[in-house]
Amino acid sequence: MRVADRKNMVFTGTTVTYGRGKAAVTSTGMKTEFGKIAEEVTAVETEKSPLEKRTDEIGKWLGIIALSICFLVAAISVVREL
Repeated sequence: MRVADRKNMVFTGTTVTYGRGKAAVTSTGMKTEFGKIAEEVTAVETEKSPLEKRTDEIGKWLGIIALSICFLVAAISVVREL
């Protein structure tokens, strides 16, 4: 049954502007309509954008280059001391 088809139901966030009423809680937490929406939103897998993919690749290469330079400088210093 769709949410719009339900009659005489009050949902979280409903504002009462006039009169009186009583309500019975039928579900809480993730079993509510908001909870179902939250589950659907968290279940969506996001794919990295092309910019993020390229930035990751550039970062990896910069890290490799930096480590290579460090090892090269260390090797040169050891060779010069001998």
